[in-house]
Amino acid sequence: MEIKGFTETRTTKIEPAPMLTVKQLARKLSVSEQWVYQRVAKKTIPFHKLGWSLRFDPQEIQHWWDQGKVV
Repeated sequence: MEIKGFTETRTTKIEPAPMLTVKQLARKLSVSEQWVYQRVAKKTIPFHKLGWSLRFDPQEIQHWWDQGKVV
């Protein structure tokens, strides 16, 4: 729709995937929570720190996991 000098633009809001907790990530990867904490301490796994809480972006984890594949 156009109104003299103005154009209508529509934006689509993309909802980000919910962040995973340590427990959720451990369950998803079939590893222990301790394993996840060890990787965080070594900074070998992508994570976000929200105050005292650790959170993991599922897309970043998928990319990280794919990088470790041996072909």
